[in-house]
Amino acid sequence: MIKNIIFDIGQVLVTYDWEGYLREFGFSEEMNRTIAEAVFLNEDWKESDLGVLTREELADLFVQNAPHAERQIREVFAGAGRTVRERDYPAQWVESLKARGFHVYFLSNYPAWGYEDSREILDKFLSKMDGGVFSFEVHKLKPDAGIYRDLLEKYQLLPKECLFVDDRPENVEGAKALGMEGIVFTGYEEVSSSLSLLPFNSL
Repeated sequence: MIKNIIFDIGQVLVTYDWEGYLREFGFSEEMNRTIAEAVFLNEDWKESDLGVLTREELADLFVQNAPHAERQIREVFAGAGRTVRERDYPAQWVESLKARGFHVYFLSNYPAWGYEDSREILDKFLSKMDGGVFSFEVHKLKPDAGIYRDLLEKYQLLPKECLFVDDRPENVEGAKALGMEGIVFTGYEEVSSSLSLLPFNSL
């Protein structure tokens, strides 16, 4: 029986809109492409989520990808927490699941600087959860099996009693490989309907 619901955060409980954020600067389309390829779409972004480098070190790393756009890259990255946009359902969703007897956790690839910058938005629903793990805390990324195990061990959860929700299929497969159930997030209404079919969990 499923007793624990585990959520990803980005593109599930909040919107990650780096494209909209980048357009706010009014740069040319060419500059937008340069910044996107140097920062948001670059493999180096994983270093951000790993939480090993400082914010200053990350900025330096991104600048190396397009030195001619250093000023713009530093300006954009300095406020990149604004890529996180609030959604209207997470707090209510968490509360409704807990009212049905489920424990609710999060497991997210997320940078430390991003957490600090978007904390006001995140805490509206994180404060209602039973706990969770950010990638920057454990220096591991989904779908690495280690980060799922860190969550399971931290809260003494049994994989067969967990259901994991993530917008990336590879991350859901990572959870399933360890014995969890999994749902690929395609939208609140659809996934909420699926979770509503789970039997009430008597604590």
